[in-house]
Amino acid sequence: MTTRHTATLCATESVLVAIDLQDSLLRALPNTESFLRSTRLLLQGAQALGIPLLVTTQNRAKLGGVTQELADLLPKEDTWLDKLCFNCAGASNFLVRLQALQRRQVVLCGVETHICVCQTALGMLAEGYQVHIVADAVAARSQWDHELGLKKMFQLGALPSSVEMALYEWVGEAGSTAFRAILPLIKAHQNQRKELGSHAK
Repeated sequence: MTTRHTATLCATESVLVAIDLQDSLLRALPNTESFLRSTRLLLQGAQALGIPLLVTTQNRAKLGGVTQELADLLPKEDTWLDKLCFNCAGASNFLVRLQALQRRQVVLCGVETHICVCQTALGMLAEGYQVHIVADAVAARSQWDHELGLKKMFQLGALPSSVEMALYEWVGEAGSTAFRAILPLIKAHQNQRKELGSHAK
């Protein structure tokens, strides 16, 4: 058996938390389309690999629900955890649901990097979880705040990741059923990026 470092993501030890993927927040991002493409790939991969997913919203009554762009990859609306606090751990039943999964790795995506993502990361670290930040699937209205949020999380113990990094760590090896499940998703994502790049020229 191949030796795995404890910081390597493991599909049977991970839970993905999608933070506040609401249209009212996403529209304010400078890179909404690329963020949605990366987040979609992460959600597709997690779904294909059976990674549990927790979804939060910020003050849903005022800011609205999760974007329809990703709704087909999310659990039913009545399972979303609504909150007013910026740290997701303050959402009703969040920690109860997280603890019930009995997984040690928390993988974060969503918005905004320097507010809800950062405060949630620090909250999860304080609870003793290993926290991974998917840097291309978190975003903020300003690049400065995005970078500062990432810097703070990483300095305080969160681990940097990317969508592809997370997917390949979850899979672990080529040739497996899990690898065959995610490879078409990754290729489709890469082809889409190439097409968009060629149209931009």
